[in-house]
Amino acid sequence: PDEYPVEFDPHECLYTVYWPTEYACEQDQGGFGWTFVYMCFFGFVMYTSIGCAYNHVRLRQNLGWDAMPHSLFWRNLPRLVQDGIQFTLSHFSSNVQRPSGTHRNDNMDGVEYEWN
Repeated sequence: PDEYPVEFDPHECLYTVYWPTEYACEQDQGGFGWTFVYMCFFGFVMYTSIGCAYNHVRLRQNLGWDAMPHSLFWRNLPRLVQDGIQFTLSHFSSNVQRPSGTHRNDNMDGVEYEWN
């Protein structure tokens, strides 16, 4: 059965299997996900560029952190992320009940599973 044709290149020791499917994406399409990532990056660059220019020209702030729009937020962001992670981990660790005794691998649903 040649459902999935296989090619072998003995010089490169390379096998190529062609596996046609309707569920695969075409490679030339970036999809909405990458478009969204690019738009967010472009928006952030524009936000910082225009904000720095405005703060430097209009508000006479020095270039650097002082001219960065919402500079206090950006300075505190690493600490805010750290606090959020610590809060989340402490919340989950206090709500998770730890099993007592040893772990048993019983099938409680009565179904035997076989993986190939």
